[in-house]
Amino acid sequence: MNDLARALYHLETALRTLLRSQAGDNHVDIAAIQYNIGMIQLTLGNHIKALKITQKALQNQLKILPESYEKLAHTYFLLSHICQKQQNKSTALEYIEKAVEIARISILLHNKCKFEVFQCQLDLLKNDQFHDGATFQEVRTNFLYSPDNPDLQNCLLSNYCEELTQISPDDIERRLQLLNNMGLVYSKQENYSMAMKCFNEAIELYIQHQTSNRYFPQQLESSMIGVYYSMSRVYYRQENWTMSMNHLEKVLELALKQTPESSLLAEIYHCMGLSYKHKLDISMAIYYLELTISTAKEELPDDHP
Repeated sequence: MNDLARALYHLETALRTLLRSQAGDNHVDIAAIQYNIGMIQLTLGNHIKALKITQKALQNQLKILPESYEKLAHTYFLLSHICQKQQNKSTALEYIEKAVEIARISILLHNKCKFEVFQCQLDLLKNDQFHDGATFQEVRTNFLYSPDNPDLQNCLLSNYCEELTQISPDDIERRLQLLNNMGLVYSKQENYSMAMKCFNEAIELYIQHQTSNRYFPQQLESSMIGVYYSMSRVYYRQENWTMSMNHLEKVLELALKQTPESSLLAEIYHCMGLSYKHKLDISMAIYYLELTISTAKEELPDDHP
């Protein structure tokens, strides 16, 4: 039994125990366990089971939480992500619209960056742009619903490592995705040395296969946008503004080559503006923050906050 399967077993056991006990009316704890089970089932590729248990989590949350409560936004977001994996676009759109509606009330005022994850996912769905590849958007999504529980984080790492050993060495795109996902989890654990090890391994792999005939250049470059962006955030958290900026410039270079042009340019410009601000280069900070606003006005819908 691998670590994710073991974690799933213990969560399901805890859920059964809770439902049979006097605490069976504790909808908050029940919903939390159901949500985590749904997340693991999604990671394992069991989309039908993930959908059913996450819908039960939502039902329990709706019994006791205010309609504008932040946890509801996360649950609707997870449901949308599950429906995407099932290629159920219309239902995925319904769930993400509800998630954005709640996030606008519960998240936007105190964490605009987190809210942008919800809004960007909605924008992609409206434009019919989601797919199974690990794009820059998927990187941001992983940050949003990856568990904060260290045990579950370790389970994810174990699962990614196991898949790396099982997939074909020629599946370069998936290997880049897995290495980036591992780096993201290590980063969340503040294990920056291991995060950078994963990101650097992804870069070496990309360089080795950059001219491969198996992939169009934009396919691998799309994955590398996520890798370089993740590296920039690690340097940013360590207050290494110069290195953060260097990697953001690589992100921007690749994003500008995407066809159609990346819809996340505004986010990249915003991060560059913040890095220049920390370097006390005020004129460049103002330039990129103004560029953020002008780019966002061109790219985002009229009702975007």
